[in-house]
Amino acid sequence: MQTVFRRYVELDAPCLIAAEPLLDDPLGRARVGVTMWQGEGPNVTATVTLAPVLRSRSVKPLARIIPPPLRTPARSVA
Repeated sequence: MQTVFRRYVELDAPCLIAAEPLLDDPLGRARVGVTMWQGEGPNVTATVTLAPVLRSRSVKPLARIIPPPLRTPARSVA
């Protein structure tokens, strides 16, 4: 991560955080630009390089972990 601090971000004032995709780095890793705006201009800018995510065989999809909702039979009105 490469970061540039221009000013401190104050905790008692609103701060807008914006993220935008950038071009991949020379190794093909995805990158994201992050900017923190407060007051009159950007206080912090950063380029975040994302590591590839490897899927583990021990991780099960959520569809298998969370049971489907119970269905109640429709009631007829007489």
